[in-house]
Amino acid sequence: MVTASLHTTLAEASPGGVSAGQLGGQPVQAQAASTAAPIAPTATAAPAASPGRPAWWIGSALQMDTVLLPGGDVCGREGQSTGRYACFRQDGEQYLGAPAGASGEGAATLAYGTTRILLHAERSLLPWLSAGGRLGIAFGGGPQSAQGAAFMPLHMEGRVAFWVLGGLDSEQPLNLFVTALGGLGQVDASRKIAVEECQATGGGCTPASNEQPGGPNPVRQELDAYVKLGQGFAGLGFGVMYRFFGESAAVADLRAVQTFPSSGTSFSLSLSYVVRAP
Repeated sequence: MVTASLHTTLAEASPGGVSAGQLGGQPVQAQAASTAAPIAPTATAAPAASPGRPAWWIGSALQMDTVLLPGGDVCGREGQSTGRYACFRQDGEQYLGAPAGASGEGAATLAYGTTRILLHAERSLLPWLSAGGRLGIAFGGGPQSAQGAAFMPLHMEGRVAFWVLGGLDSEQPLNLFVTALGGLGQVDASRKIAVEECQATGGGCTPASNEQPGGPNPVRQELDAYVKLGQGFAGLGFGVMYRFFGESAAVADLRAVQTFPSSGTSFSLSLSYVVRAP
């Protein structure tokens, strides 16, 4: 009787009428688990995109040079004696005559010059900085003048580039860069100059007294006036790089260089195709 009364009292005191035997059993644990609030999964941040691993970019380039040609006395005695110009007749002989009056003069102009075929190699030094070089040959040089050396076709160049939108190895398709460059190379360009030869009976000029190789100069003729610049250079450039499928790219850049010791200014357009070395 005492035991039955004790069980009845425990049953009435338990919430929901749960028996004393169920307090330590499985049903209570299942109810606690079902009423517990679900735990939300922890969000994991996506890893930030990183630039590609440093690698060599190797390819070839075609470069086209233009030269700012000075005006004034082009094929006269002063223009050629100072080495600023070297004028040649149609038979290939250097002009050694004396233009009459203003004949042989011209205005300053921009003329197409040499063309270069180059090998290109470049690699990142820092995330935004790369260094490289170019080696190749130039075509279109002028004939050798009496005061100068033969045209030097060799081109050797060192360069560093600062990348505006990301490094050389970044995965984005379009990038911009600024370059500083220097090296060895000669730039030649020419223009046509019409010359009227000074005659003994003419006024205001003195006929040439030296012998002209290839025979006497005609009264009127058209000469090829060459400017020969170099053989060292230094300059700046700006360009764009567009990547194809991540492992190859087309590059175009404009550059302005100053040459020495034969001083002058040259502007060039360079078109390159490069691939990422494995």
